[in-house]
Amino acid sequence: MKKAFLLISLHFVCIALQAQILNIEKSRLDNDTTGWLGSFEVQIDLVKQEQHTLDLGSNLHALRLTPKNAYMVIADIEIVRSEKEDLISNGYLHMRMTMNFKRKLSEELFGQIQYNDVLGMQHRYLGGAGARLTLLDRKKIAMAFSAGVMYEVENWKSEEEISEINNTLWKSTSYLSLRWKVSENVDFNMINYYQARFTDFFAPRVSSDINLRFKINKRFSFGSKFSVIYDAAPVVPISNLIYSLKNGLSYNF
Repeated sequence: MKKAFLLISLHFVCIALQAQILNIEKSRLDNDTTGWLGSFEVQIDLVKQEQHTLDLGSNLHALRLTPKNAYMVIADIEIVRSEKEDLISNGYLHMRMTMNFKRKLSEELFGQIQYNDVLGMQHRYLGGAGARLTLLDRKKIAMAFSAGVMYEVENWKSEEEISEINNTLWKSTSYLSLRWKVSENVDFNMINYYQARFTDFFAPRVSSDINLRFKINKRFSFGSKFSVIYDAAPVVPISNLIYSLKNGLSYNF
């Protein structure tokens, strides 16, 4: 109940203010715009199989642009409730600052808190820094590459494990992003991450996050998001490959 209360509280905090790895490029907008920008999205899925299952989700992308720096807050929460099962939930809060974001090469600082009851992740805290290189920056298409380092503290517990597992690791983190304005009302973006321990660089956690958004009017849009994660060496005995497809309605501000 305590965790459920914390998750629901975070949900309402996000309303007032959006995988193990997330798409920060969804909040990166035009360089000549300053002020607060972003979107808030809600997903609701009701499934009837052997029993009713209710899946509630919401995510927030808030971006504050100044003439020099960009500040991002991204939050996501998902709650799954069925007739015969207890509350299952996962969520994260991500904060990032990009300094001198108009330059071709800029510096980034980031931090994140996360939990995932489905996978057995009790919590994950991480913080790091990196350099972001703009590869292409045109009106309708943009590409960027980033490389950096992060420190990760996590606690796991699965149904098969009696004791908890704690990890504290230094990792490399890099991503390649693409943003394409297909038309006036259609926007596509994709980001691919590669995160690995320095002692085992070729056993990474790799993910792709693909988003397609259709503009309904000035304030509302409909979006589809496909996420896939491959972890070569998961901490607990779970599937190496995890993927999801979500649809939702978002309010843009």
